[in-house]
Amino acid sequence: MDSNGEAGSSTLNGNSNDRLSRLLQEYGDKLDKMRTETEHIHGNALDATEEHLTFLRQKLGSDHRAFQRLQPKLIKLAQRVSQGLEHTAIDDLMRIELEVRLADFEANIHRTSEVFLFPFRKRR
Repeated sequence: MDSNGEAGSSTLNGNSNDRLSRLLQEYGDKLDKMRTETEHIHGNALDATEEHLTFLRQKLGSDHRAFQRLQPKLIKLAQRVSQGLEHTAIDDLMRIELEVRLADFEANIHRTSEVFLFPFRKRR
């Protein structure tokens, strides 16, 4: 139902589209930062002392827990955008922009989750 209580196709107005686009960009940037920092931690671990290695493991664990708390909400955002693209009337250009941003966002979630899969080790 629309805002008048009538059934029909829903539309996303320009403000909603812009907001979704900004949200995808904002959280995509946060994922980029998280992934870059995690990759940096992995790189530092190669030559770390045992004491520093302990610190890096704690930092990595903390970052991983933060990502685990954020990931379900990011997936929900991606699902909402996807549903909006399927079920609402959207300007063609905005549809393309949101589809591209959504594809990049979903790939970003996956890439970020992958950096936490591999434990780091010290060089021998």
